[in-house]
Amino acid sequence: MLGSKYCLFYNEKVRRIRHFAIMSPGEAYNVGYRCDLEVDVNFHDQDSGHNLEEQCRIATPVWHSWDAIGIGAFNKHRPPGPENLLFNNTVISKGVAGYNRKMGAAQPYAIYQLTTEFGKPDVFLRPDSPPKGNTFYAVKAQP
Repeated sequence: MLGSKYCLFYNEKVRRIRHFAIMSPGEAYNVGYRCDLEVDVNFHDQDSGHNLEEQCRIATPVWHSWDAIGIGAFNKHRPPGPENLLFNNTVISKGVAGYNRKMGAAQPYAIYQLTTEFGKPDVFLRPDSPPKGNTFYAVKAQP
């Protein structure tokens, strides 16, 4: 995405690439909404944060050796930016065992916020009630 801001990826199918990466300084307020991603989503190298993946199917193919949600490697990348959120996604990790493996059974309305430090687990937030309209992304209600 290389420095992208305020981009919407809606109802897209992405496959046969190495990473769907949100990873550069300046990348902020990007949304993946209702996408089918047959690739990992990777947050690292100090993106500017505030990115959202919502109602997506994120599943790594069998030839990938990493988890479906990643923050890069400690000795190769800088950590991700602040307040990157994952909400109401189906996440299927076929990669090596890692801290994101638990996301394969994400609960409805569970909010995952990626931490900005390597080696720290994702913060799991469970609000008392789902966001209005059951979405973080602003959508117009249909009559």
